Amino acid sequence: MKRIIERIKGFDIKRMFKMIKVVSSRSGESFIHIFLDIFRCWIKFGSGYMDYYLFYFETLPDDIKATYINVAVNKDYIRHCNDSNYYYILNDKPTFLEKYKEFIKRDYVDIRKCSYEEYESFFNNHSEFMAKPVDGLCGYGIELIKTNGLDAKNTFDELNKKGQYLLEERIKQNEEVNAIYADSINTLRIVTLNKNNNVEVLFSAMRIGNNGKVVDNFNNGGLMAVVDEDGVIRKPVLDKDNKVYSSHPMTNTPIVGFKVPHYDEVIDTCKKLALVTPEIGLCGWDIAITPEGVDVVEGNQIPGYDIYQSREQLAPSIKGLKEEFDNAIYPERVGKQIFGKGFNAIKFIWVFFFGALLDLLFGALHLDIPVCLNFVVSYLLCYKHIDVRPFKETIIRIIIYSLLIFIFDYCVLNYLDLNNTSISFIYGFKYLTLEVVKTLVIDIVSTLLICLIGLYFVFPFIDKVVEKLNMVAGVILTILFGVGDLLLLFMVVTSYLMVILLLLYI
Repeated sequence: MKRIIERIKGFDIKRMFKMIKVVSSRSGESFIHIFLDIFRCWIKFGSGYMDYYLFYFETLPDDIKATYINVAVNKDYIRHCNDSNYYYILNDKPTFLEKYKEFIKRDYVDIRKCSYEEYESFFNNHSEFMAKPVDGLCGYGIELIKTNGLDAKNTFDELNKKGQYLLEERIKQNEEVNAIYADSINTLRIVTLNKNNNVEVLFSAMRIGNNGKVVDNFNNGGLMAVVDEDGVIRKPVLDKDNKVYSSHPMTNTPIVGFKVPHYDEVIDTCKKLALVTPEIGLCGWDIAITPEGVDVVEGNQIPGYDIYQSREQLAPSIKGLKEEFDNAIYPERVGKQIFGKGFNAIKFIWVFFFGALLDLLFGALHLDIPVCLNFVVSYLLCYKHIDVRPFKETIIRIIIYSLLIFIFDYCVLNYLDLNNTSISFIYGFKYLTLEVVKTLVIDIVSTLLICLIGLYFVFPFIDKVVEKLNMVAGVILTILFGVGDLLLLFMVVTSYLMVILLLLYI
């Protein structure tokens, strides 16, 4: 529940609606369906609206959606692998530089701690440098300072005013990398996993600046390309808007086919970095390529999972990388059987049970809504292919079913009301028009609401719970619910038989 509350607080409603419009436009599906399906996928898989947008979830069946690392899965990885008590080492840039200083090849000063004379010496020794907040994210707040024509004291005051306390010598970039885009340092993002001092590289990508910016961050306008194990980029690069390029859009320098210089040294360095603070087991390292070798820019205890799984990077397969990461991060779970995965009969027992419970609750509140029946019908007729079936077809099925409910209610209204046993079907329709219309509207609206709530909220929740249970707990609960279903079904059938017998007697 705590995690759900955290996720709700993190919702940017305005941005979500913007993404829904984009997805609705590119898919041709209705806004309402995309809106509801985002919440369905959030409940069932833990994915967010940005996951839905970035990974084209509107086109994928549920068994493929389940293969993607998403925001919730990534958080679980972080919680499992990393000790938050050590995050300050990576989050405070000066602390990081000191902790990993044997891997740092550039000059730097922290103007919060150094003397003015040390700052002035740094200022005079470098024609340009990078000014950074000590705790910035995604490249925001980073500025390239060119000292030519600037006054040291005025610059010092301005840097303090902006909170740009960390000054770093600008890294001189390898000529081959520089030819792709020269305005930023184009770094490699290497994701390592340290389990019991055994370090494995899970993912490697190259981040490239764009649009005249001095940072290469993917979330700040940069480009991203997956790097193969031999250091070669073989697939197109893309930006955050899912635009794809084989060459840099500004310099026209080819990127597909580019071999990263000093790649073996990059991997070797990252494996050594991962051993320095083993309490942070899963980390994304940003590595710059210099003419002499490599320089470490920073570490990230929350590696961005979105760069792993773009459609272009995963092609020709559309499966995500969750299984691959799961096997590395949770080796103890490999081969472990999951209860209820893919077993619709088991989930149907749970659907019936929770529908019956709601029926009892609504009955206690004197609300005449057949929740259990609506759940059962919508589960059987609509849920199996909700991930690929057009929304309008689902709505049509529910409306047809609601009309059957109306016919039943109309018959009850006219024939089973003991005070009106003489009223014929036509007579009742003619003289009870308002009551008929009211019943029709109530049946359609209530059936639509109950069925949609079941399809997009209750059933995915049941899916998730059933599949998360271990085998013993799952079997025991399913047997108990099954017995409960049989008892409730017996009571319902017995009640209807008694009513029919009573009517026949009268």
